Amino acid sequence: MYKLFVKIKHNVDSYDISIDKYRFDNGKLVETQYFNNVKQINIVAKQITISKQLSGEPLVLIVESHNPVINLISNSILVIRDEEG
Repeated sequence: MYKLFVKIKHNVDSYDISIDKYRFDNGKLVETQYFNNVKQINIVAKQITISKQLSGEPLVLIVESHNPVINLISNSILVIRDEEG
């Protein structure tokens, strides 16, 4: 199980996004990914949390996932989904 901290920075016509992937059991950072000029974000997961306490800017979404799959489609659509196995 993993927790993804999806940090979304709003620009005039797009988003800059960084995703920190942590293991749920020990809290260790597994990897960080960066995406610039994203026009749309699609997230398919059982639980997504928005926490003001984490940060006011950028917006931070916390996505819980068993096996997260992250894809950038057509250089502008970021898709995050849980591929349970």
